[in-house]
Amino acid sequence: MALSRAEIETLAAKLIDGRITPTEQEQLNQWLNAQMAKDSYEIETSFANTPEELRQRMLARILDAVGADSHPRTHSLWQLWLPYAAAVIVVLLGTWLFFGDRLMPDGGQHPETDAIVKITPEAIPPGGNRATLTLADGRKIDLSVSQKGIIVGEDNITYADGATMIVPHIVDGNWTSAPAEILTLSTPKGGTYHVTLPDGSTVWLNANSALKYPSKFTGNERVVDITGEAYFSVMKDADKPFKVISGGQEIEVLGTEFNISAYPDDPETKTTLVEGAVQIVNLAANSRTVRNAIYQLAPGEQSTTRGTTTAIEKVDTELFTAWKDGLFYFDGLSPQAAFAQLGRWYDIDVVYRGRMPIVRFFGMIGRDKSLASILKILEKSGVRFEITQINGRNQLIVLSE
Repeated sequence: MALSRAEIETLAAKLIDGRITPTEQEQLNQWLNAQMAKDSYEIETSFANTPEELRQRMLARILDAVGADSHPRTHSLWQLWLPYAAAVIVVLLGTWLFFGDRLMPDGGQHPETDAIVKITPEAIPPGGNRATLTLADGRKIDLSVSQKGIIVGEDNITYADGATMIVPHIVDGNWTSAPAEILTLSTPKGGTYHVTLPDGSTVWLNANSALKYPSKFTGNERVVDITGEAYFSVMKDADKPFKVISGGQEIEVLGTEFNISAYPDDPETKTTLVEGAVQIVNLAANSRTVRNAIYQLAPGEQSTTRGTTTAIEKVDTELFTAWKDGLFYFDGLSPQAAFAQLGRWYDIDVVYRGRMPIVRFFGMIGRDKSLASILKILEKSGVRFEITQINGRNQLIVLSE
């Protein structure tokens, strides 16, 4: 179906604003299908009172997805988006790829001893404020779900409200005079928390992550270790650089904001710089040769470290920091990457059965939404799901013909 550039933009804008009629929706679908040749393209949105900057951005995403040229680009602020974050998912359904039956090594069959129970998505709630603080002597403290973070102060550790004390001291005697000890803040799947470090820097932990840090910073540098994903807002101290060890790399900063994703099951470590400047050392490459082992990032850049190689590219930083503001933000994300996020946040194991379509997910939705509401939207892509519980563990089984 032939549509002019102006007609395409008008229909896409109406789609995003929720003003599109069934006839116009069919016109847009026919045009999209024609652009995708043998592929199909489905769009599902639920916007209301969408701010102009967000409308323009999603318009750009749709036109990008079908290869439209020279459309307006804007830069939006999360402050404008957050009130409207209940959201949109745009699903691009592409060609099909055979993944094989990956449910279980035996082709999807379970031993008779396994207790398998089908459950509904409504039974699986979203994640929340969940974390454990591990002290140097091995004591573990399950932190309050009604709090969002903790503060490591000069005399004690309190919750972020500053009123409730968690640990009055680490060892017998005065905290201030006690030697620095390594503490660990860890979140389970379905958990998030933040910590204000002794120097005033703040670290937000995503689900299934752990941060090791000292009870006080001594010496001429501040060093922490992260596994999983975390967002850092580092206080400036020119005399004491801040270093982060993660996933085969070391990051050195003076004062900046950046996101690190370094999950053990992900072969890549991604560092996304929001503000300031950081220096990244690829530890694997540095052990072999000093050449090309040190990299500098500027705001809006992301480094991807995989083994001895590190690549740098320009990115939309909001895609990689949205989780801190309570959002899933997909911009052409693959199903494996999208389902990995859902698996960590809803504490479910994701497995694939049969033929899995190559899909690309675009849009935003609040992480406070139920798993059922998200799956209902994703099913528009033609992917089907089952939720089962096997020996007490919830599984999201991705199905397709």
